[in-house]
Amino acid sequence: AAAVRANTSVARNPPFKEGVAHAVLQIIAVGTGAPVGREVAPRELGALFAGRIADGFRMDDDTRRVLVACGAAAGLAGVYHVPFAGAIFALEILLGVFTVRHAAIAIAVSAIATLTARISVSTETFYWVGQLTGDMATILWAGFLGLLIGPFAAGFARAVEAAEQKRCQRQQVLWAIPLALLLSGVVAIWLPQVLGNGRSAAQSAYNISMGQSLQLPLLAQSLSPLLICVVLLLAKIGVVLLTLRSGVFGGTLTPALSIGALIGLLLGLLAQQFAPDLGFEPSLVASTLAGSAAFLAVSMNAPLTALALVIGFTGQSLAAYLPLCMAVTMGMGSGLW
Repeated sequence: AAAVRANTSVARNPPFKEGVAHAVLQIIAVGTGAPVGREVAPRELGALFAGRIADGFRMDDDTRRVLVACGAAAGLAGVYHVPFAGAIFALEILLGVFTVRHAAIAIAVSAIATLTARISVSTETFYWVGQLTGDMATILWAGFLGLLIGPFAAGFARAVEAAEQKRCQRQQVLWAIPLALLLSGVVAIWLPQVLGNGRSAAQSAYNISMGQSLQLPLLAQSLSPLLICVVLLLAKIGVVLLTLRSGVFGGTLTPALSIGALIGLLLGLLAQQFAPDLGFEPSLVASTLAGSAAFLAVSMNAPLTALALVIGFTGQSLAAYLPLCMAVTMGMGSGLW
């Protein structure tokens, strides 16, 4: 965001070597298990290179601002293979404007980045999960889940902001980061899904929703799906906040998606126990996807970006659009309230 605004000399011309090193260290950290998202590094690199290119061609300030935002969004689009979500991210979050000119540039840059990334990035769907149906029961259930999840997502966003504001700095990181990662590793002995950017935790929630068993250490195999969901949810939230507080830089996009999936699964499992009284049996697939969409929308304060990301990540068909829209709408309403 600072690079897009470019209202200071440092923001407009950030140190190149330090910026590249910062991004590379994030990738190494997530690759070795740090429980934060990996989407910040490609966004930083995209903005860094876009600013240098725009200055090299001596573009005016408005064009430079658009290209830096689109460069950051291109990093997100390319690494996750979601060109439409990348364009929406640039317009909704970084630029905050929707015009034909801005949209055309954002879509073009994200599409080119995604096409280029195909050299090394798989085109397969990022998460494997069932398809949502667009029947009335699913739509109403998704909206109800969004209503319940919104306040939790808003609380998570505030907790992340507080952790980042109190982030350890200077010599403190020499003991805080190793300690935080060590504690995360200890938790991972019993719950390996807490490690990494949240993909494993989210896929675990989606697998449970489809009736599949999880590969867990022996001590955790005796737990019921409901109890596994509760423990994994609390553990993932805890290690994410602890890692950010220790001084590690990283994203919360994919961790938030996984936390939303786990909360949605938890509510779906609880509702199934009372299904005879409800008159219908809630779909666990709908619960996890609605939870992901609602939680991500509120925690990012970006409903359109969250909707596009969940659809792109999970390869949902047209039938899923209305339930996910309802979940995001109700989540934003209750979260903002």
